[in-house]
Amino acid sequence: MEWNTERGLRVARVVMFAQAAASIAIWVVQLLTIAGRLDHNQEVPGSVWLVAVANPVIAVLVGVAAVFLCTRAWARVLGVVMECIGIVGALISVLTGFYQALAAMAVAIVVIALIHRYRVRSVADAGSHRSVRQPPEGPVTFRLRLGVAAVALVASGCSSPEPMVCQGGFCSGPAYSPSTGQQVENGVVAVASVIGLVPIVPRSAAGPARRTTGPFSGS
Repeated sequence: MEWNTERGLRVARVVMFAQAAASIAIWVVQLLTIAGRLDHNQEVPGSVWLVAVANPVIAVLVGVAAVFLCTRAWARVLGVVMECIGIVGALISVLTGFYQALAAMAVAIVVIALIHRYRVRSVADAGSHRSVRQPPEGPVTFRLRLGVAAVALVASGCSSPEPMVCQGGFCSGPAYSPSTGQQVENGVVAVASVIGLVPIVPRSAAGPARRTTGPFSGS
């Protein structure tokens, strides 16, 4: 049975809308994380602020690409670029302990494949009546994008977690009681990180490496 590339593109569009929504949910939790650090007199690293600013931009761009995915070629290019960025974000999340982000990585790869297959079919239909199974146009470009994303991740590195210790009213690390609010935030991150395209910023401050537990235990 011949693969319906238009249906595949519509599936990719729905997934991208879900990715944008999940990414916004993660961003909201990240803002709460920053607010929690400030409330505990903790310094918020510049990298955390950078991610907090970049995440909504990523979510909006993914949403825009999804809106025009079926009608504009530039939206499909933008979609592929954002999915590659999402793969980097998922890898960062995995390295910080959110192993469910492996699913987000797989979803991003599937979306790239669906968009690319539609592009191949469009080129084939425009130029001739060859089979959809002809060799893809420019497959090296997509592999290079994924390769560059992987290299960028390796070069970026990641810091180690540190528990919070409070003395004299000053808190030097993350210590959040297992309140209902925190549990809700943890649940949002656990679910959203399965499909979201943005890296998770754990609740921790820079300091000596020391393993703790919980989804906000590393950075």
